[in-house]
Amino acid sequence: VYNWIDEISLSRSQKNITRDSSYGVVLAEIVKHYIPKLVDLHNYTAAHSVSQKLYNWEALNAKVLKKIGMQVSKVDIDQIVKCVPEVIERVLKILQSKIQSYLEKSNNADDQERKSQQKEEENKQGSLASPSKLLANDISSPEEIAVKDSAIQELK
Repeated sequence: VYNWIDEISLSRSQKNITRDSSYGVVLAEIVKHYIPKLVDLHNYTAAHSVSQKLYNWEALNAKVLKKIGMQVSKVDIDQIVKCVPEVIERVLKILQSKIQSYLEKSNNADDQERKSQQKEEENKQGSLASPSKLLANDISSPEEIAVKDSAIQELK
């Protein structure tokens, strides 16, 4: 988990991850790094008061973590705010997994969307083809050619 955090450019260096993560901004910055559209960092402020730390964590749960299929329990939030050792590491490990899953699902959805758009484009181009071109595309025998030629003549 520490290596993963070190790869991210955070607004403050992490000297003591337990203390530095207690107000939730670090977690918001991590999510922002991987999924920028989910986080508005201006909603989270560095805080020393317990009430502001709790507010940040509740906002993270409601506005961000819910969207990636994660919720930090009230017990965990209380322990993180009180800087209980190893709690934030456990939460960060879960976050890492949830972000990875979210990105994989998002990439799969993007791929499906691109394929769908390509099919629509192909269908549009195919529907613009003349009847003779459409019929000529799947000719397989001289008899079929004769039948299709007569069908084209009837259409004219």
